[in-house]
Amino acid sequence: MFQSSLILVKNIKASRKFYETIHKQQVEYDFGESVSFRCGFATFEQIVHEINF
Repeated sequence: MFQSSLILVKNIKASRKFYETIHKQQVEYDFGESVSFRCGFATFEQIVHEINF
C-alpha cells in the first residue's frame, strides 16, 4: 500500500523553507530531521557518513 513520497535532502531547514515559500505547501508534522507536508509527501534529512578506507 502506497503511503507517501519521501524526498531525501541535505538541509532540512532550507528544504522546508523552499517547499513552504516557493511551492506553498503546508507543514503537517515537523520532527526536526523530517518534515511531513499536508499534500502527502515528506522530506528527510540525509545523514552522510564519511567512510575512510
